[in-house]
Amino acid sequence: MPYIHKEFREHARSSPVGAGELDYQLTLAILAYLEREGYNFAVMNTIVGVVENVKSEFQRRVMWPYEDAKCLVNGDVYPSLPEIAYKAHK
Repeated sequence: MPYIHKEFREHARSSPVGAGELDYQLTLAILAYLEREGYNFAVMNTIVGVVENVKSEFQRRVMWPYEDAKCLVNGDVYPSLPEIAYKAHK
């Protein structure tokens, strides 16, 4: 949540450190957009859609390739699809 201590807020605006400050910075950007565009359902719906899209794109472009690389380096935890199908028919 964006509820960081007041003395850290100015620093968080320019150079966030940690999850709380990053959350705070993103929240400020969203609130500035909302204030400029107006408090109505269409604007709020747009914000939610953009946030979801940013999340999905970050997962697709950054997290999933990272996880795939770690799986190759450290070994898979999940059984392969043929193993799952074989177990399902037992």
